[in-house]
Amino acid sequence: MKKARASLWLMLLTFCAALFPLGAAANAPAPPNYLYMEITGADEAATRADVLAQLSPEDEGYTALNRRVLSGARLPEDAPIVAYDEEGFVSLTLHLQGISENKRLSKSVDGQASGLILLPSSNQPLDKIAARVKVALLDDEGRVLQVSPVVEAAPPDADSFLRTLHYDAQADTLTATYTNYYHGSAARRGMPPLWAVLARLLLSVGGETALALAFRLRAVWKVAAVNLTTQLLLILFLSLSGLPYMTAVLVGEIAVYAAEFIAYLFLYRGVSRWRVLGYTALANTATLAMGLLFNQLGWLLG
Repeated sequence: MKKARASLWLMLLTFCAALFPLGAAANAPAPPNYLYMEITGADEAATRADVLAQLSPEDEGYTALNRRVLSGARLPEDAPIVAYDEEGFVSLTLHLQGISENKRLSKSVDGQASGLILLPSSNQPLDKIAARVKVALLDDEGRVLQVSPVVEAAPPDADSFLRTLHYDAQADTLTATYTNYYHGSAARRGMPPLWAVLARLLLSVGGETALALAFRLRAVWKVAAVNLTTQLLLILFLSLSGLPYMTAVLVGEIAVYAAEFIAYLFLYRGVSRWRVLGYTALANTATLAMGLLFNQLGWLLG
């Protein structure tokens, strides 16, 4: 009985560990804590873009210096952007706790550049942090080269959030693009493209089949058949349930864990139930984590 309880707790803990830190799942767009910046017409010396927001030491989450971002950008503590303060607008990434990264601008041959800021929480997009924002272009030493006009961060409705800031440095214009929250509804999202479904199925079935060999589960076609069936049903459920996405993922994945465990007990009657339980927990958690990681990286989303 103790062994059974320990195995069940292991399954639950590994499932939760894989699910919640990443904040999204296999077929969803990137979560709201991803803020993109698209820059055109910038000076060649501009290597970073920062968001400026009206923050004060009294605001919740304010910090005198976000050393994690500073270190990641390889900027000195006396970099001009650290002390920048014009009409209360300061560096969001350097003065808000929880921001983990402000990526260096990625430039293309046509002169466009893109940046990415990871905000503190997947449930807290930029418009929940600041009402009005600007974009500042920086050089490698953290000097402020150019500052955009201000733009309102508030979305047009309660079901969308600010996803991208577009700054035309030559025209000195700043615009915001908003994206709808994803609710897992077919009316909003629909089924993912066939190629994305097939690619994820191949990776999932292949991964779980390989692990089955490591657990000495023979006739691996049984594993492939079970996994293919549960993954197809899960994709349909996530696309058509109409539930909030994280709720749909939680319900769907629990059902997959349980259904596969029961199926393998029936198909591998001569194998210890503890080995079957361990395999089910590890295989499903591994492929779930892989899908969540792909979502974070924007791979195979269609």
